Amino acid sequence: MNVPSVLMAGGRWRFFPVPLRWSSFQALRNSCCRKKSTASKKSIPSVAFCDKTTKESEKALDKLFSSEQQASILHVLNTASNNELEAFKSLRGRKSINLVEHRKKFGPFQNLESLMNVPLFQYKTTVQAVNSIVSIVFGTRRIAWAHLDRKLAVLDWQHKECCHLVKGTYTSSVYLEEISPVVSKMPKADFYVLEKTGLSLQNSTLFPILLHLHIMEAMLYALLNTTFAQHGQHQVLSMNRNAVGKHFQLMLGDSRTSGKELVKQFLSDAALKEEPRVFFPSDKIVHYRHMFSATDQYRIEELYDSLLQAVAFYELAVFDPEP
Repeated sequence: MNVPSVLMAGGRWRFFPVPLRWSSFQALRNSCCRKKSTASKKSIPSVAFCDKTTKESEKALDKLFSSEQQASILHVLNTASNNELEAFKSLRGRKSINLVEHRKKFGPFQNLESLMNVPLFQYKTTVQAVNSIVSIVFGTRRIAWAHLDRKLAVLDWQHKECCHLVKGTYTSSVYLEEISPVVSKMPKADFYVLEKTGLSLQNSTLFPILLHLHIMEAMLYALLNTTFAQHGQHQVLSMNRNAVGKHFQLMLGDSRTSGKELVKQFLSDAALKEEPRVFFPSDKIVHYRHMFSATDQYRIEELYDSLLQAVAFYELAVFDPEP
């Protein structure tokens, strides 16, 4: 498609008569979550995109730009190819593909508000407005969770023994009885991030464990949404275990190695550095350090992984660096 626009140095599109700068897209993206980031009480959906707050944010989009700027943005969105859209960092990947597919199916975007109908576009902006998450990792013996705010300060971090369900056949009601008391102890947050296992179905010997983990994920998803969702908004996401491992360079081939030493380093840095990567409450550092004095026979991998998953979620999905 011959698009009357050229990508110039400095990361901006120019075409007659109005230049479309990166800042326009940056403001467009951030405007969707500005209202949520300043509210005293927040409830951010993960997959439900049509709540009242979102609609209010949508209406504010057109007010941020002059009519000429709106025309410039819409011109690019309605004419640029997928490759041209990917020149903007916030539109790379599946988001640019979705924009092109949406306009082919439904026609040109008539206003900026209509962007909220595109899958992943509104989702990304709401994720970037998150103020606290609970990261949950579960295994065959326990569930662990880490509650972190967007400053990477640890608000809560613990584990509960449960889920001795692998060596047998159990109905969903048994899982419900095991997991419900644990969910009731979890703090409220904007998002709940569940670990999605990296185990492969090709290894038939792991099938009982894989089935158990999938049942756990489905049960937690249902319980967390029922317990903490407001106004029908979904707040539960899943994050791939190996993606977290790659983020922290913990992969050995296709396998994930232990994150224990990395978490110990986070704790040490919190005590010694003025600006550590992760902040721990000063009155809890000794308690958390004590957990790492346990022998190798009592390794609490779920506990370590819940913290790493929370940090990875913020660094990969929430903190969107400037181009």
